Amino acid sequence: MNREKQKEIIAFCEKYQMFQPGDGIVIGLSGGADSVYLTHFLDSIREQFALKLYAVHVHHGIRGAEADQDEACAKQCAERLGIPFERVRYEIPTLAKQRGMSEEEAGRYFRYQYFREVAERRGCQRIAVAHHRDDQAETVLFHLLRGSGLRGMGGIRPVQDDVIRPLLAVSRQDIEKELRTAGIGWQEDATNQDCHYARNKLRNQVIPFLCKEIQPEAVSHMAETAFQLQDAWEYLSRQAKREAECLTHWEPGRIWLERTAFLKLDPALQPYVLLHLMEELAGNRKDIGKAHIRAWMELIEGGTGRRISLPYHLQAGRDYEEIWLAKTEFGMGRGELQIPDELPGEVEIYHDFRKNLSDTIPKNHCTKWFDYAKIVVSFVWRHPKPGDYLVIDRQGHTKKLSRILLDQKIPREQRNVLWVLADGDHILWAPQIKRTSMGYYVTEETKEVLVVHIDGERWNTL
Repeated sequence: MNREKQKEIIAFCEKYQMFQPGDGIVIGLSGGADSVYLTHFLDSIREQFALKLYAVHVHHGIRGAEADQDEACAKQCAERLGIPFERVRYEIPTLAKQRGMSEEEAGRYFRYQYFREVAERRGCQRIAVAHHRDDQAETVLFHLLRGSGLRGMGGIRPVQDDVIRPLLAVSRQDIEKELRTAGIGWQEDATNQDCHYARNKLRNQVIPFLCKEIQPEAVSHMAETAFQLQDAWEYLSRQAKREAECLTHWEPGRIWLERTAFLKLDPALQPYVLLHLMEELAGNRKDIGKAHIRAWMELIEGGTGRRISLPYHLQAGRDYEEIWLAKTEFGMGRGELQIPDELPGEVEIYHDFRKNLSDTIPKNHCTKWFDYAKIVVSFVWRHPKPGDYLVIDRQGHTKKLSRILLDQKIPREQRNVLWVLADGDHILWAPQIKRTSMGYYVTEETKEVLVVHIDGERWNTL
């Protein structure tokens, strides 16, 4: 590796405190140029920083022989450098269909889930992925065209929770040039040239045009602007949090905001205060957009007595000079929970923020916790139906409920009268056979928890 380029990347890593000496790092190694270069960079500083490296490859089950070649290239790269390597194969199209995602979304979801599983198993502190400067420019432009706000315009973060991106300051051109100079091969993903995808159009057509016809340094300028916008976002977020603490008081499930004092804030800061409050109460901000902020601002500036509905079961209202934001009744937005009278015993069900619950997840047959954000359709108590399934491992593999009942030797006449808690065809819990789906397990990322408690003695009817 070019010594000067290595120093440049090390300085970038140190600026954002990406790792500490002695850290364990899981490397997402796809076999493409970017991840191969990342792996060689981390190997080149492994001794200097006493790093423990583990390379992980995810085979998506999509591109046939090409995907097999990617896997072989990734394995060869890791073995040549003496880095422990493991791979997992998973049918991403199946996962996408089950979760109502695009294959791209499902692939990303599974990759990071598996990276974190390996990191936990190996005792690693960080997960390194190979986004580079061109990816950053592409993301900024994509978000600009979609109408994203300041946070979206900041693009890809160098550090995001346990994920680090050491190559964000390096261009794709430099990556390929260094690999060729060193005689290091990589695999090209043919789908990157498919301009049916909006991002590929930006990558292959729009950005090259901008660099050729408008500004040769367009990519580096957009990437540098992204870092500046990230700093601006962090500053505004800190200021918004401080102001929110001064202008609000809390009750269980409700925030009260002083209207007059809020309207005296700089108008540029007001939307960020409202966003902060919604995120605090909802435990998430992914689905909160400009339209929701605008609707809440109109409520604050309008007449008393108004009410509006917001994402994550939130409702906002104005009562004279008091503005409030509240968590509405459980079940709004995902269908109301129906508890049939015929259930074999009593059921208690509610949801709460993970931070409000005990540190220990219950491990008994009467009380179960589920990640509320993973519920896709709605949740109902019902009897089994054809097509019902459970996720049986952390890799996302599924098994038909009918097969599980057969394996457990449940008599045929009892199978159709069992009670299950279901999210569409996905079974959260079948208490009478003591099975839950791993697809809803509570993790460190869980913000909201669905808590279900049953009268265990009465439910033990098999």
